[in-house]
Amino acid sequence: MRFLEQQREVWHTLCNPSKHSAGERKRAYFFLFAYCIAIGTFFASLLHFIGAWVASGLMQLIMLIFAMIFALNIADCRDKCLNVLECERTVNPVLEIYVALRVLQSIHALFFLDSVVVSVFFLLALLFLFWRMYRGVFFVDATSLWREMGRLERESYMHIAVDVILFVTYLICMIFSMVSKYAV
Repeated sequence: MRFLEQQREVWHTLCNPSKHSAGERKRAYFFLFAYCIAIGTFFASLLHFIGAWVASGLMQLIMLIFAMIFALNIADCRDKCLNVLECERTVNPVLEIYVALRVLQSIHALFFLDSVVVSVFFLLALLFLFWRMYRGVFFVDATSLWREMGRLERESYMHIAVDVILFVTYLICMIFSMVSKYAV
């Protein structure tokens, strides 16, 4: 239910940007960007086999960019000693978008890509995110931010490493899939 409330806030911010802060507008634009990527991925997947693979690669690159934004925000919070509430408001929307895109990416891989390996890797990454969310160590909490800064930095680097590995796996599977589809 909280997700639906957040989406209502996002749409309200997009419709009335002057009534909201810069951070709220940034968060709303992140969500709008994620929606556009999801719609573009869906339409590209319907057009052609290659379009589905290209859309999946684009989505994985965007996931990598969001992982880097997360790492840079954590490093900024550590270096500049910002207000912990501001850090929480900056980092958590990036993580929310990251999870939403990971879900969409897994659904896309299951239904539109004909590679079991890519689907399994994307699902494992999604299950790992859900496991970390279930344990309660995924999102940034302002009350314990300074104690957990080292852990958050390690996790941000882990996100980047996982996304790089997923992108390399995607490239290898895409090549094998296209060769097997178009081989004579």
